[in-house]
Amino acid sequence: MSVLKDFERIRDLRKRAAEHERAAADPSLPANVRTRYVLIANHYRVVADGEERAERARFRARATRRIPVRYKIAAE
Repeated sequence: MSVLKDFERIRDLRKRAAEHERAAADPSLPANVRTRYVLIANHYRVVADGEERAERARFRARATRRIPVRYKIAAE
């Protein structure tokens, strides 16, 4: 995936978590339904955090690639 697609996916997961948290705050719903919304929101948050960590790891891996010798000389 591209960086933009990864960013959009993470943002959408966090948005879904916020929507479920808002739904869980509705006092007119039964307690078991609100609990289910909280659990779903937590799941979305955990998945988003994992995606973000994975994206950072991929970025670090790309950033630490060996720089060709011809570029090192120019940078000095």
